[in-house]
Amino acid sequence: MRPPQWVEKCTGWASEHSGLIQGVIFITALHALFIAAAIINFNQSIFLLVILSLFWIYVIGTFVYSKISCGWWIHVEAFFDKRQWISTVAGLGSMVLLFAGLIIAAWGKPARLYSIGSLFLLILLAILGSEHPSRIKWRPVVSGILLQYVVALLVLYWSYGQIAIAYAADNIVAFLGFAKVGTSFVFNFIPDPPDICGMEGPFSFTSLPIIVYFSALCAAWYYWGLIQWVLRRVSVVLQWVMGTTAAESLNAVASSFMGPTEAAVLMRYALPSMTQSEIVATMAVGFSMISGSLFATYISFGACAPLLLAANVMSAPATLVISKIWHPETQQSRQKNMDEFEFPPCEDASLLQAISNGAYVAVEVVFAIIANLIVYLAAIEFLNSAMEFLASLVGVEGFTFQVLMGYLFFPLAFLMGSSTATDWDQYIDETLKVAQLIGSKTVLNEFIAYQQMQGMLLRGELHARGQLIAVFALCGYSNPSNIGSVLAQFVSMCPKKSKGIIPAAKAGFYIGSLACFMTACVAGSLIDDESLSCLPDNPADTCLNPQDVVDYFNR
Repeated sequence: MRPPQWVEKCTGWASEHSGLIQGVIFITALHALFIAAAIINFNQSIFLLVILSLFWIYVIGTFVYSKISCGWWIHVEAFFDKRQWISTVAGLGSMVLLFAGLIIAAWGKPARLYSIGSLFLLILLAILGSEHPSRIKWRPVVSGILLQYVVALLVLYWSYGQIAIAYAADNIVAFLGFAKVGTSFVFNFIPDPPDICGMEGPFSFTSLPIIVYFSALCAAWYYWGLIQWVLRRVSVVLQWVMGTTAAESLNAVASSFMGPTEAAVLMRYALPSMTQSEIVATMAVGFSMISGSLFATYISFGACAPLLLAANVMSAPATLVISKIWHPETQQSRQKNMDEFEFPPCEDASLLQAISNGAYVAVEVVFAIIANLIVYLAAIEFLNSAMEFLASLVGVEGFTFQVLMGYLFFPLAFLMGSSTATDWDQYIDETLKVAQLIGSKTVLNEFIAYQQMQGMLLRGELHARGQLIAVFALCGYSNPSNIGSVLAQFVSMCPKKSKGIIPAAKAGFYIGSLACFMTACVAGSLIDDESLSCLPDNPADTCLNPQDVVDYFNR
């Protein structure tokens, strides 16, 4: 017997809108869970409250935008498009007010004033290195700097923002820490040996497996379409604020959350039609941020979680600011509409295949890190020994490669305001330590620099201000060895663009370095207390010293 017509219509509608129905059921269940959790313990339901708040902000924002985008808002946009000088004057006026307020707030605090001055110096350096100084469009520059300060004020200066980002950072670390369950099962006690002084879990068995775990999760999220959905909507905000194109904005946002290497893969279909300015901006991101899979490792080295998270987010607008000065747009872009941006299709047939392939791809990255660490650490020790020996021949003791890096980058570290010490000798010593870290990061890589920072913090050679500047300045892959990696990745994705990609890789290194230093200056111009400082993991605090046991029984 044939079912009634209304049943067929309802069945057809349900089949056609199955995704919507599943979404409504999920959101309804989430609201019910929040209500139940809030009744039992409101503090534990805050996470659900944040998620639901973001959801309703998105729904209301989308509804409002859909109403105004097809009405009077079109006429407003057309009015301002014809009168660009209004936006320019408004932007410059906002900049003047911002920096006037910063200078007044930092008056009497030299370190913060140095950071403000260094920010202008970095912009001047970018202008001097610009391919077309007369073609610079100041909207992305002004709005990008303002956006950095908005983020910094919200998460670093505002007390509630500090609580929020600390909460987010703690949960991210806890989330990445679930990888320990897998490593302990596979490697038994090796990643977590007995708590005896000098017996620590090998780095390759403790921190690096997190990369495999995170890569597998990213692959699963991409298979579900979650990454594409989030990136497209967050990128629209960045594009609207800064006036950058769809590809540039999406790549910058994706790198903040996924990592530069993973985000670059998303540009596969957009790359052939990119302008040279867009290629430079896209490649520069590969030098100015780090992968989220390394967060837990660098946090254990003493890179405070809130600072590290803020640095990676702030690097997105900072990179676009410097890249739009270094190589302004001189061609007609074909990447302006975010709705037309095409993500590479997911090639995995199932969720399990996506997870397996994501983990497999990460294994190559893990072994590359291990190989590079072996080579670079050995090379540093060789250079230290060789330079110390050569210097001793002319009567100079203790002159190593790291000391040389400190002297080379000392002017930059000094101008950024790397210390608040009142004693001049202590001020110079701490600034020199920050300079050494910046030198190690620029010449070698940020991994080694963060590891060196851990030792400085444990020895008391670096304090809160130096730690703040160092965490931000080191947060990026801007080192010469990364030029080859970025170059190989982009050329393999689009060989016909290799003529433009090769010079863009070199420019990307300089832009990425300046972007990291810019975020350090922005943070340094706002913060001068120790509220966001932290100490690295120090197993010696709780471990059992075998010598103490021997001494006990010899009494």
